[in-house]
Amino acid sequence: MKKLCDFSTSSVLVVSLLAIGALPSAAQVAEKSESTDLVANGQVADARTTSKETSSELELESENPVFDRLPTLDRTEEFEDPVNAASLDDYVLGGGDQIRIEIFNAPEINGDDTLYTVLVNGKVVLPWIGDVSVRGLSVQETGQAIAARYAEFLNEPVVNIRLVTPRPMRVAVVGEVNRPGAYTTGQGAGTGPSGTNEDQLRVGELRTVIEAIQTSGGITQLADVRNVQVSRVNANGSERMISVNLWALLMEGDLSQDMTLRDGDTVVVPTATSINLEESQAVAAASFSPDTIGVNVVGEVADPSLVSISPNSSLNQAILAAGGFDNQRARTGSVQLIRLNPNGTVTERTIEVDFSASLNEETNPIVRNNDIVIVSRSGLAGAFDFLDILGAAANAIINPVRGVVGIFDTLDEINDRRERRDDDDDNDDDFNNL
Repeated sequence: MKKLCDFSTSSVLVVSLLAIGALPSAAQVAEKSESTDLVANGQVADARTTSKETSSELELESENPVFDRLPTLDRTEEFEDPVNAASLDDYVLGGGDQIRIEIFNAPEINGDDTLYTVLVNGKVVLPWIGDVSVRGLSVQETGQAIAARYAEFLNEPVVNIRLVTPRPMRVAVVGEVNRPGAYTTGQGAGTGPSGTNEDQLRVGELRTVIEAIQTSGGITQLADVRNVQVSRVNANGSERMISVNLWALLMEGDLSQDMTLRDGDTVVVPTATSINLEESQAVAAASFSPDTIGVNVVGEVADPSLVSISPNSSLNQAILAAGGFDNQRARTGSVQLIRLNPNGTVTERTIEVDFSASLNEETNPIVRNNDIVIVSRSGLAGAFDFLDILGAAANAIINPVRGVVGIFDTLDEINDRRERRDDDDDNDDDFNNL
């Protein structure tokens, strides 16, 4: 097919050098063009003229914003969206994505608006070539596919693709998280849960495994962070399980474990078969753990209430968060710990309290969210409370008698007043008779 647009050899060379960053500055080109005699087919003057024109074009391009957007070998830096560059390589396009498509040195194709939205069918409609399917392609693969289509009309087209606004994405988070369920990112939504839509939370960012776990309230204290799984449905309908080791991220800084999610992924946080007390402290300080948990401390403490403490805190820390023991009334030797287990059963333990003990399962275990700590009364406090009860009962018996006596006293006082009034009336009559 005949090319509708044909770049000159020098133009192709300029584009190639620009792409690899090897083109000298405009001033260097101008200086060299004035000091070097070019001889090509006996047309020295034409060669100098061409060199000066090229230099002028470069100077104009350097002042033009379009020049700053020339394609480079690192395409992942060329996007206008809060998604980080590291995740762009893993991101695949789909319906709802907004992308900017620019063809270098082809203003008749670019036009005034180079922003395109991927349609529901996964296609974008472009000038000259019509529909191009980009669903399931990365940004780089999309650029290659569009360039291949424009190659029918342009000589070695250079296509620059930018991800401007990612589409809303639906991800499920299940297992040992505080709020398991389906979450949907929304364009223009703020960070964190900001509303509901068909019983699904809408959040601002949900691009990686850790962001998904954070959105679902963080992991529970029973989570196995070494064996997190991401379930992904491939384009052919098959399911693939991808392992994620968040412990390696914590200990070694392996950012590859915080993989980029795709629309339709499910993050599965399994239950740990055993809990290492030392490791649990490191996990509790991680960004994917909740900031606080709630433990009910009731009974003979200074401030019985629901206390908010850090995840994987100890029993001693929970008691101290409630103000500590009431030394005049509390039984300081032991407390009761009541726990609702994930399977619906309830366990109750009597634990000997030792504030000098380090974290251990016998005397200072880790408390979990919604645990109940009961601090009982001492024997002496119980005896005083019994006497108070007896006193209250005695008052209940005596008070009615006092009430009856009071009624009689009141009647007697009324009679006395009546008699005094009658006497006063008689005295008045006597005085009138006189």
